[in-house]
Amino acid sequence: GGAVLMASDRPLDHPAVAQSGVIINHDAANAAEAARIFAALAKGGTILQPLAANYWSPAFGAVTDRFGTAWMINTPSPVEGP
Repeated sequence: GGAVLMASDRPLDHPAVAQSGVIINHDAANAAEAARIFAALAKGGTILQPLAANYWSPAFGAVTDRFGTAWMINTPSPVEGP
């Protein structure tokens, strides 16, 4: 019922290059989970957009973690029925 994102570290014989040009999005189940994940990623990182409610999400924010990976943390709004 969900997505799996897999990644790997670089081979030792390749130089390390900072990640750029992409932001990984994580849809949290609710605003509390979004806040927990956002805080963990922000520890030692840089907040790009503070976690806050907006017109499409009860909790959305962007952060670059301590390893240089950029993240968007989002809480999808409940789907409204007809």
